[in-house]
Amino acid sequence: MKNQGKIWLDVTTSNRWTSSFVGIVRAEAEIVNRFLEQNDVSICQWQGDAIVPVDKVTYRTHIQKILNGSPASTKIHKPNRPTLKQKLIRTLKFIFGKMFVGRLEPMKAPVLQWARSSWALVKSFLSVAKSLMKKSLASDPGTHAQKIVHPFVSGDTYLTMGLDWDDKNLTSFLKSKEQMGIRYMSFCYDLIPVNHPEFLVPGYENKLNRHFVDMVWYSDHIFCISEFTQKELVHFAKTECAKEVSSSVCYLGSFQKYTPAVSARKREYVPFCLSVSTIEPRKNHSLLLQVWDRLVRKHGDEAIPELIIVGKVGWQVHDMMTALRINSRLKNKVKIQENIDDAQLRDLYTESLFTLFPSYVEGWGLPIAESLSYGKVCVSSSTSSMPEVGQGLTILLSPYDNEGWFTEVEKLIFHPEYLSQKQKTVVDNYKEFSWSKSADNVNHWIRKI
Repeated sequence: MKNQGKIWLDVTTSNRWTSSFVGIVRAEAEIVNRFLEQNDVSICQWQGDAIVPVDKVTYRTHIQKILNGSPASTKIHKPNRPTLKQKLIRTLKFIFGKMFVGRLEPMKAPVLQWARSSWALVKSFLSVAKSLMKKSLASDPGTHAQKIVHPFVSGDTYLTMGLDWDDKNLTSFLKSKEQMGIRYMSFCYDLIPVNHPEFLVPGYENKLNRHFVDMVWYSDHIFCISEFTQKELVHFAKTECAKEVSSSVCYLGSFQKYTPAVSARKREYVPFCLSVSTIEPRKNHSLLLQVWDRLVRKHGDEAIPELIIVGKVGWQVHDMMTALRINSRLKNKVKIQENIDDAQLRDLYTESLFTLFPSYVEGWGLPIAESLSYGKVCVSSSTSSMPEVGQGLTILLSPYDNEGWFTEVEKLIFHPEYLSQKQKTVVDNYKEFSWSKSADNVNHWIRKI
């Protein structure tokens, strides 16, 4: 049935975001921004257990400020201060290092192990207590009985594109969507939490699995950001929910091709390679550090370009950040930049020699598309959706093939004719997919179904 009512776009994620846009947040903001001029489109967000309208002008002003770089300035990352756990272990190591000498030395390792085990026990207890508290709150009849206030009427369409598992009581709301007479559409960015739980932020397993089940059961249509993601979604729906889903592929946009650099660098140019993504285990930055360490050892510091990593420092990377800080070959060669705006990112893409994206698994791979849109050679992983993004123009390698990455990066650095040939192929053949096309795709399916 074709849409006959108003279209409501949920902007909860992007309207609450205060730093530079990344991934899902950028997708929501970019697509919604291209719907704002349509008269039958309104925007809304969650506030507690209510969905409330949002003023279009106010929202556009908010996202433009972030896109223009006002929320935060560029900063070179300095490792975070040690956590309480790290301080405790460090102190115990120091004390026992001084105390346990001679005949007491054999006791050192067991005592340190006891300290670590005790800390793990405390963490486990706190985690269980937190879980029990959440279950207690969830079982409160008053919480479940509370009606979700919303602005929708029968015939309306409600589309969510953000971090739907956070700050939204979607499950309770969607259970009554049939009675309300509204249609619900959603975005599926990937099924990594289901198929690769080892890369999850600790504590999110149940929440995210529930999110995908609800998506399958309640969505009238699901937009998948790649053919790879769509195949995974269809498989999940059949095997886990015994359900067929209505879905389509909606590629994400990227920066406009050959957009000139907005702000010229004020320092003398230093050659660099670029890698863009949140710093977390799944993105596999440790491979790049190993490659750069080996390059510097083999060819010397002066012969190797800098490696600039653009992205927020995320979770479970303390050991990698510590290794970077104490490695004399890398600490001045590898630089991490957080919270840069779009103008600065455009400059980095424009001036980079080539880019690297060694992620283990993706639902799309936006930095690959951004790199290609600037005519830059991208060395990326050969897994999941990444070949699909690259359109046959990227250099594909297994994220487990350290030797292959070293050999390819070395060749790109020391054989400029090889890099030039690869770059020309990208410039001549890449077919850009814009955010406007993404929005048009969404608009088409909303009005068709």
